[in-house]
Amino acid sequence: MNHKPLNQHAIQWASALLMVMMVGFYAWSFVYSVLVLDSSRDLYRATQISQLTHFPLLGPDVGGMFHTGPLWFYILAIPAFFGSLPWVAYFVGVLAGLKFVFAYLLGRDLINRRFGLIWALMLLIPGWQFLSQVFINHTNLLETLSLLFLLMLYRYYQRGDIKYGLWSALVLGLGFHAHPSFLVLVVFYVPLIWHSKHPVAFSHLLIAVLLFLLPLLPYLIDQVINGFPDWTRFLQHDSLQNQIKASGSALHADTHILLHFWQNLKAVLFGGPDRIITFVAAGSPQMGLCLAWLFGLVVVTSLLGIGWIMSGSTQFRKGLVHGSIWVLCALFLLTALRSFTPFYMLLPIIALVHGILALGFYQVISGLKNAWHLCLPMLFVPLVVLPFWALQKAAVNGQVNFGSVMNVNVEMSDDWTKQQNTLDLMSINESQPIADYFCDQSVTLHGPFTAVLDVTAAVPLYFYCDQFGLILGGQFKPAYKSIFVMHKSFWDQTGLVPQQWLSPSWGLTEGHQNHNSAQGLSLPVFNDYVHPPRSNHQLKAVKTHQLEIQSKASSYLVLSNMLPFNVQFAVKNITANHRPVELVVANAANRLYHCADCQSEPVTWRISLSTNDINVIDINTL
Repeated sequence: MNHKPLNQHAIQWASALLMVMMVGFYAWSFVYSVLVLDSSRDLYRATQISQLTHFPLLGPDVGGMFHTGPLWFYILAIPAFFGSLPWVAYFVGVLAGLKFVFAYLLGRDLINRRFGLIWALMLLIPGWQFLSQVFINHTNLLETLSLLFLLMLYRYYQRGDIKYGLWSALVLGLGFHAHPSFLVLVVFYVPLIWHSKHPVAFSHLLIAVLLFLLPLLPYLIDQVINGFPDWTRFLQHDSLQNQIKASGSALHADTHILLHFWQNLKAVLFGGPDRIITFVAAGSPQMGLCLAWLFGLVVVTSLLGIGWIMSGSTQFRKGLVHGSIWVLCALFLLTALRSFTPFYMLLPIIALVHGILALGFYQVISGLKNAWHLCLPMLFVPLVVLPFWALQKAAVNGQVNFGSVMNVNVEMSDDWTKQQNTLDLMSINESQPIADYFCDQSVTLHGPFTAVLDVTAAVPLYFYCDQFGLILGGQFKPAYKSIFVMHKSFWDQTGLVPQQWLSPSWGLTEGHQNHNSAQGLSLPVFNDYVHPPRSNHQLKAVKTHQLEIQSKASSYLVLSNMLPFNVQFAVKNITANHRPVELVVANAANRLYHCADCQSEPVTWRISLSTNDINVIDINTL
């Protein structure tokens, strides 16, 4: 009887244990992700399904043009039945974390276990893919599905078993649900068909098409019943809307496709890592430097290995060249899809680029003993831990700013990490204690937290509360408790202490004075054909308003735009008792001003601001 050497058994067990640990930690990090517009919509639909109140046939809206199928909503509904948003996030993290397993399996099938381990570890290097840990969204699964897709294709090529070819068609359909840009990976069918020694019967092609369409079946039923409304939307869609959604507005529709392709290639290779390293350095220059050195060590080692492969007659040269060519073909197709490139469209490409880097890294260290390979995680783990640490620090004590992520080719200024253009955020792990406060009572909410609950449509409240009453901003309302909630990064600048911390990052007080004269806002409702929900909010022309408000002795004025994605808002001048006031801190929706001499006497605040809807500007003094 043949026995594998003991060290081979150790590598197998150590590799399996490492995969479990990587998936587990990765999934745990999702519990600390934040709620944004799209993730809130997805959780809202999952909540409806888990509460058996609505069963959608349409999935997420894609660029205002069409929908995908609803499968993602039903996947989220599975953990939602257990009544915990952190469990939902962890479940998504496990699915997303399977990318490590599939990279390992694909690498093992291509070369050996060592290469599979290196490919899995290479997925930890900083880049655009880190943003998948920042918020849960259907795009979280792009890397996982792209690696699974290639694994199925390679096994079909290697083993000739048609079931793997059919599975690849189903995975392609699932990838379309993650994001339609996933379809650029069809280019990998070309070398498969060209080199395949296994003819495909027409019946198998038909089954493959049906498997691809299977996840889309509810969507297709909805379109047939309602007269194909998405087709009408697609034909009427104005391409300029795409450009408006590209944050930074530094986009030119006439950019030549080859230039755009080059920009996307740079974004994959350099832009993403640079953005994450700079983000970490903004929180701690020492940590940023450490991350940069570790990243540089890994990449330089990989590039040396790639040069070694290309300069010699190694067994990997042909595979490296062919693989790189097809990855570039997929990137070119992706570039042709849209006049700008959001970060998530690059994720399937990035997972494959990491495989190319892993091959170079493997070439360099392949001569090392097995024990050294078991030490590799110590090199790679800091590459993912440091960005996660920086994210948590920023979420609680500062502002989370990654710059333009909806257009990766926007030219960033040198001081982009200091720009006041971010929004306050609420993380999933703090959603339940916040929701618990609002459950079973009626509240008029004021301050910076109004924009957060509007953008998220207060999804945690729907998830955790049997009943609640909530008005955003507006004048005093009988039978409603009036509260003011502000982020810790703002509270820390005042020297004031909130009456209650709803969570580590959100503090509440009832000792504020509100100065609104308009009615407040009800919560928005997610609609399949109106996304974002406030898209139809009626706006007027931008106008300058001169306001005068009276307050008790108070030294702080807080101005909050409750609809920052819809309403323009700019402050021109503010005085308190004819004295100039200091802008203490600001972000995309809020301004905090301080009058040092206004603590002992009534204050007359004179405010000059411009906006196209004065009724959604919430004004409070502390």
